[in-house]
Amino acid sequence: MSAAPLSSRFELNSQMAAANRAAFALDGVTVVSLVGSSGSGKTSIIEAAVQHLEGRMRLATVVGNPAASRDAERLARLGVCAVPVQTDNLAANDVHNVLADLNLARMDMVFIETAGISPLELDLGQDLRVAVFGASGGDDKAAEYANLIAESDLVVLSKIDLLPHVTFDMNVFRADVAKANPAAELITLSARSGAGVEALLDSLARHWAPDKQFGAPRRAADQLEWFFG
Repeated sequence: MSAAPLSSRFELNSQMAAANRAAFALDGVTVVSLVGSSGSGKTSIIEAAVQHLEGRMRLATVVGNPAASRDAERLARLGVCAVPVQTDNLAANDVHNVLADLNLARMDMVFIETAGISPLELDLGQDLRVAVFGASGGDDKAAEYANLIAESDLVVLSKIDLLPHVTFDMNVFRADVAKANPAAELITLSARSGAGVEALLDSLARHWAPDKQFGAPRRAADQLEWFFG
């Protein structure tokens, strides 16, 4: 049996993404998709965010990559609900299949981490998409993955603590990001030192729709004060 036409696959994915988005909205959960190549620092960014928030926000993650269990275990050690999906191309249906494992009624934010970088990243039902690049990957990656940046709300350059030790022209990288998506904010970050983590969290908060901000009506038993310290 031949594979479904690409247009049909995108249509089916869009329908499932809409269902995911409705499920997240029902429980007032904000969903952030982190997209980047293997080794770009996505899991480390989530770890740094968890440590920065210090239990002030209830977080869950969906990790989609061929070795997802290992990254999920890293996050689980920090007390995060982390659900692995073994795949090299995370799609909305994969996310839908694990919604019950996320306990959305008791969560405030869900990170969806995926290693897939395609010309048109599939919609997973997220509120925001963050394109993640590592400084060790080179300053040419923003131009190489311009389509990903064009479809993203934010761009993060991680592992900036490595900049003194690698060949990387920040001006070239910034120019390529601006060319691909003039509206995308670029945040430089080091998960190891914590530099830039608060700026990323503040930026995410500014991009959320008012009805998805923490403090919107939700189950009284689940109320939790929310602030960036």
